[in-house]
Amino acid sequence: MSGIRVLIVDRRRLYREAVRVFLQGTAFAVADELSDVREAITWLQDNEAEIVLVGEAEWTIEKAVQLREIKAAATSVRVVVLGEDLSRGSIEAALAAGAEGCLGRDLSPRALLSYLGLVMSGEKVVPFEVAREALDRASLRGVDKTLPRGLSPREMEILSRMAQGEPNKLIARRLNLTEGTVKAHVKAILRKVEVQNRTQAALWAIRNGVVQEQQMAGGAA
Repeated sequence: MSGIRVLIVDRRRLYREAVRVFLQGTAFAVADELSDVREAITWLQDNEAEIVLVGEAEWTIEKAVQLREIKAAATSVRVVVLGEDLSRGSIEAALAAGAEGCLGRDLSPRALLSYLGLVMSGEKVVPFEVAREALDRASLRGVDKTLPRGLSPREMEILSRMAQGEPNKLIARRLNLTEGTVKAHVKAILRKVEVQNRTQAALWAIRNGVVQEQQMAGGAA
């Protein structure tokens, strides 16, 4: 099997099959699909996956405990939770338990693929509303409203697309640039706004008006 191995965990067979079909032909490959987290923990003791995609109709704080068990069974695996009822408390509990992402289940396939790519590059992904609340509380270090801009029009455009979850390859195709050129712009953007990674740059963009909530919703459509 080639590609980034994804283990799908969801009690609804139709949802598991839909994700499997969508991932065909992408950089991700379905290693297996299971109906519950306990099965996944057992599976990970004898098998390997790079991402565990956990679907829950109702994500609760108590269920976050199971994420610790997943991480214990496979310390290098990245966990992404998809839920229909996500409170700020449950998302924070999932992240504290080791999840790399916590997202709503109403994502489009394209948006999900972009978010999985961000997770594989070492980013944390959360719903827009949670990022906005975090910014309002100024709880994320390294993101400051007073940071210098100094961005060119092209860099502003690329930053806007980064904030909408688009990977470099997609940005390059949309803007008719080479992927290498986009990477160079991204490095320049991180330097100019004085942040360490794409997630912090995206949050900086939201706070400084480079991208609006309506654009974020459109990027996930």
